[in-house]
Amino acid sequence: MSGKRLSAVFIVLLAALPACIPQPSTGLDLTVRGNLFMVFNRTSGSAQASAAAKVNDVYVPFTRIDLADDQVLSVNGVPLTPNWATVLTFGIVGQVAAQFGAVSAPAVYTITFSDRGRVSTMTVTPPQDFTAFTPAAGSQVSRSSFVVTWSPSGESGVTIDVTVSGLMPDTGDDYDTDNLPDPQSVYLTGLADNGSVTIGLTDLAPLLPGAVTLSVDRVRTVPQSLGLAGGTIQLLVTKEVALTLKD
Repeated sequence: MSGKRLSAVFIVLLAALPACIPQPSTGLDLTVRGNLFMVFNRTSGSAQASAAAKVNDVYVPFTRIDLADDQVLSVNGVPLTPNWATVLTFGIVGQVAAQFGAVSAPAVYTITFSDRGRVSTMTVTPPQDFTAFTPAAGSQVSRSSFVVTWSPSGESGVTIDVTVSGLMPDTGDDYDTDNLPDPQSVYLTGLADNGSVTIGLTDLAPLLPGAVTLSVDRVRTVPQSLGLAGGTIQLLVTKEVALTLKD
C-alpha cells in the first residue's frame, strides 16, 4: 500500500475514533447515576497528601460524568479542581484533584460534596504511616526471594499492595525493534497487614537483575456516603525504596 493510501486510512481511523470512545456526560442526577472513585495518596513521611476523583455513569459503562461548576468536591476545605499533573499521576483521565496538608491517624480527612446546593460531608481515616521498613533503600536483594517487613501492622481495615518495578528482556515483537530491555512491574495486591511478605522467585522471574524500585502501599477502602448513587474512596500511604536485584 502506498504512503498516500496509508495516510488516508490513518486519517479515516482518526476521524472515527471519537465515535468509539465514550464521551463524558453532564447534567445528570448524581444521586441516581453518579459512581464516585476517589483516591488519597501520601508518600510516607511527607507533610503533604493529595486526592483525585472522578465520577462515572452507573448506567453507561466507561462514561465519565463531568462535574458542573456548582458540583464541587473538597477535602479539609480545599476544592478539587482539574489538575493534569496530578490526574496523570493517578492514571485516571478527566478527574479533579488537589493537594493539602497530610493528617495521621487517628486524625481524619473531611470530604465535602456540594451538589447544586445540597451539601454532604463524611470523614475518612488514613492508614497509619510506616514507622519501620526493610529492606532499606540501597540494599541488595536476591532474585530467588526476599522478605519485606513493615510496622505498624495489624491495622483494622487495612490491606497491603506491593509493586516491584524494573526491566524485563526485550519482547522482540513487531512494534519493539530497539533490542533493549523493556519496563516491567510485578504486583502482589490485597495482602494481609501482618507485618511481612516474602516476594519469591515466581514473582520476580519476569525481572532482570539490576536496579528495581519496591513500592509498598498501606490501603484502606471505604464506601462513599456523599449522596451519590455509589462509589468507593481509597486512602494510601506509600513507602518506596530503590534496590538492586541480584542473581
